[in-house]
Order: sequence, then C-alpha cells, then structure tokens
Amino acid sequence: MKDIGLAAIVKDEESNIVNMLESTSGICSELCVLDTGSTDETVRLAEEQGAKVLCGPWNDDFSEARNRSLDMVTKPWTLILDGDEVLVVSVNSSNDFINQSANADCLCINIKHLNDNGKVLGSNWSIRLFRTKSGFRYEGRIHNLLIRPNDARVLKSEAFRIEHYGYSKSRIAKKSTQRLAMIESEIDRYPNSPLPYYYKARHLLQLGKIADLNIIIGLFVFSIERNLPLPTFETAVMLLCEATRLKNTFILNNSYMEELVSICCRASIEFP
Repeated sequence: MKDIGLAAIVKDEESNIVNMLESTSGICSELCVLDTGSTDETVRLAEEQGAKVLCGPWNDDFSEARNRSLDMVTKPWTLILDGDEVLVVSVNSSNDFINQSANADCLCINIKHLNDNGKVLGSNWSIRLFRTKSGFRYEGRIHNLLIRPNDARVLKSEAFRIEHYGYSKSRIAKKSTQRLAMIESEIDRYPNSPLPYYYKARHLLQLGKIADLNIIIGLFVFSIERNLPLPTFETAVMLLCEATRLKNTFILNNSYMEELVSICCRASIEFP
C-alpha cells in the first residue's frame, strides 16, 4: 500500500525490531525509525529491513521524540508502532483501509496487551493511524498523549489490530523504574497537576509498591479537584478504567475510590 508510512521510536530493541517492521509488510511503503541511543544491533537490523533510520539524542521527553518521528514521514497517512508491538493484518485490511480512510482523518485501532506466555492481559482502543502533517501532535513528557485537531473525523476501525508484547515482568520493571524518576521531577515542576500523581500510582502498582499508594491517590484526588476539566476525553476514560483496576487489585481507601470514580465520570461528561 503506497499511502501509509510507519513512524516508530526505538531504543535497544534488537530482539523485537525485525518482527515489528516485518509486520507492516504490504501495508507500509515507508518505514521511519527514530533511534534514541541504542547500544545493541537495533539500528543495523532496522536498516537491513529497509527502514530510514534517524539517530537522535534522547531529551528526556517521549512526546518530543514521537513528534520527531512524525516529521520523518512523507506518505499521506502515518502509522504509529513501538518497538515491542506488531501490526496484525487480514486479507481484507488494505481494502478496508481504503474504504474507511475516505471518510476519516484518523483511525482508532484495538491494541491487545500480552505477557511472556502470549496471554492477553487487556486491550484498549487508540488512535494509531492518522493523516500526515495535518495537525496531529503528541504532548506529555512522560506519557505522550495524541492531540488531534478539533474537527478531525475519528473512525473506529477493525481493518488492523496491534499486539503489544511489552508486559513481560522484566520490561515492566525497567520501564516503571525509569519513568518513576521522570515522574518525580514532573511532580516537582507541577505540584498541582493531577496527571503526574496518577502516573506515579500506576507505576507503583506495576512494581508492587503499594505501601504509599493511598497517599499518592489522595494527592491525585486533591489536585484533580482543582484542575478539572481533564485535557482529553481519552484521559478521562483511562482514569476511570484505572480506578476500577485499582479497586480490584488491592484495598484502596474507600473514600478515595468513591471520589476518584465520581471525578472520572464528571470528566467524561466534559468530553461527550
């Protein structure tokens, strides 16, 4: 397919990069990879697969890196994948995309999250395919959020599916430890912003460190009360899902749980 270019940011993904790039065969006619400092064979393997690789500095900002990768794409549509993801296609994927793209500016694709054994741990829908250089950009230094034009036409699509293999215990521990350090600096910079507290709670939970989780959730609830509305509808839904997961994972302070669910529901109403 001539219309889609891949944009990926990677670092030390030699065990995954070939599978990721090969999964786009027949779908992406352009492979753009931004490498942020690999010390393994990632760059060589990507180039052998025909990817256009740009090696750039890591500036401690995931969205800044993501936006640099978007600038590399020249095709009309941009597909976003990470190094530990693969694109799953069917015999009808190309035709489905052609039919759907005529009436949309971005496509929301289902992502399945798998562990080491291939067990599906969960899934979510995310905008991963959108028109190139038409106002789509990422924001957020730690967890990048896609900001789309207000008039963008969004279509939920089953033409493709993404499988994410980043939920092995070793990868979770590595990612969470790295991001917790970034989150602490973000809290210092923006002590009244709710999102850093939310992300800290998520990563503490992933690392099994729940001793002070109620304190973090309490700070999150306090700060978000003063900062509604939330930045996007996607964030509100994400928070509501996470609140449910927190409830099912450990004993969360009941008053915090009730307030958190209430906040998320009200925020969802802000973005119908």
